[in-house]
Amino acid sequence: MPPRFSKERCNGCPKAKVAPCEAICPLNLLYRDKGEVFIYHEAFCYDCAACVKKCPQKAISLALHPSVALVKGELIYDNGFKFKDLEEE
Repeated sequence: MPPRFSKERCNGCPKAKVAPCEAICPLNLLYRDKGEVFIYHEAFCYDCAACVKKCPQKAISLALHPSVALVKGELIYDNGFKFKDLEEE
């Protein structure tokens, strides 16, 4: 499930040429328009949570599918696949 953006918390990072969430997205799915963040093609987001970790306003969250759990910084899928959490830069 794609990330969700809190309109109350997100300020669009107005001083940044490229917002941290935009810069970290491995598929370049995020964009800003008039101070709001949006996602292109939600179906392509694979829930890596990089944008969630990089948001300075803590305005992004993931609504994980019931078959996915976040355990000690790793996304664990019910088929046993593990997606390692991205390291802070």
